[in-house]
Amino acid sequence: MTPALPPAPPPADAAPRAESGAWAWTSGVVAALILYGSWFPFHWIHPHPDEALWALTNLDLWTSREDLLGNVVLFLPWGLAAAMAATARRGRPWAWVLLGGAGLALLAQAGQFFEAHRDPRWADVVWNLVGAGLGWAASGIVPRRAGQAGTAAWALLAGSAGAAWLPWWPSLDPARLQWHWARLTELGAWQGPEAAMMAGLTLVAGCGAAWLLGGPTTSHGPGRTPVSAIVAAGLVVVLGQALVPGSRFSAGGVLGGLLGIGLALGLWRHPRATAVALGTLQVLGGLAPFDLQPQPVQALHWLPFEALLGGSMLGNAQALARDAWLWGCALWFARQGGWPLAPATAVCAALALAVEAVQCWMPSRTADVTPALIVLGLGWGLAAWRAAHRSSRG
Repeated sequence: MTPALPPAPPPADAAPRAESGAWAWTSGVVAALILYGSWFPFHWIHPHPDEALWALTNLDLWTSREDLLGNVVLFLPWGLAAAMAATARRGRPWAWVLLGGAGLALLAQAGQFFEAHRDPRWADVVWNLVGAGLGWAASGIVPRRAGQAGTAAWALLAGSAGAAWLPWWPSLDPARLQWHWARLTELGAWQGPEAAMMAGLTLVAGCGAAWLLGGPTTSHGPGRTPVSAIVAAGLVVVLGQALVPGSRFSAGGVLGGLLGIGLALGLWRHPRATAVALGTLQVLGGLAPFDLQPQPVQALHWLPFEALLGGSMLGNAQALARDAWLWGCALWFARQGGWPLAPATAVCAALALAVEAVQCWMPSRTADVTPALIVLGLGWGLAAWRAAHRSSRG
């Protein structure tokens, strides 16, 4: 009897190929989202020659602070994913990012010539390339830091502060500080959504600060709860808003931040409970101020980003960034607690969609399918990151 042959070993380049494929898919999805947002709402026209000539000859690199930050941040994740894909394929990351980023930015601007509500500019291309370059720079740091102790804790702290402090442009103007103080002392400044949002951000920041002193679990953590670290991290996240013009600093946000600090003191050792708390806060924030009407007052926006791409771009960007960060943290904490990622993603997406459906009865909110799609994208992104990280370790 002929003995069975052992299974053939996988090709030597199987792991790099799998990692490259995951990052290539990620960069493709991000590129598709960039083009979608650049050409929305897809009202195509024949451009007027004078307007096209003005766009081609306008070399001014400054438009507005919000526009500059938006163009940089928009291409940063694409640059990271493209550089990681190139590295896994033993390619030259700088060439992939520079040439691919230039092509993507030019394609986005070329389409805007034919979209009625868009203004193509060379400045957008330049700042897009800056964002892609920052993503390339991050690709050299992220892999080295991913497996090091404390990286997750620092990421929780930095991400929460970044989400709270949008648009990241501090000012020490006394008049601005006085206006923020007035907002803090006005009961009319109370906002339920801001309270829930800041509670979530300070909860995540507090957990990050506590983990820096030990570990995420009782068996690895210090004997005592690091009260001072949790309180300090929460207060820095909340009060730092007062230095940023355009931030949503309010009495509601401060009260929510204090609630988040209290939750962090009790939950920092329990990832599952933290994930549940974050999901609950997201639901409560989405339903505030609870002004439900007997009949629906609006229809659900089924076109992705339809509501977010209209109105105040800064306000919408703040809401989108904070929603994405907190839902992403909920998924991450759920996974840290041992829950499978796919069911956790399905539950969070269902909750987000249910909240948006209820908002059809609320005149103060805009019902949009985008949050549920963001949760699905975050779940897919976390799964792709885990797969790429496992393949890179062999």
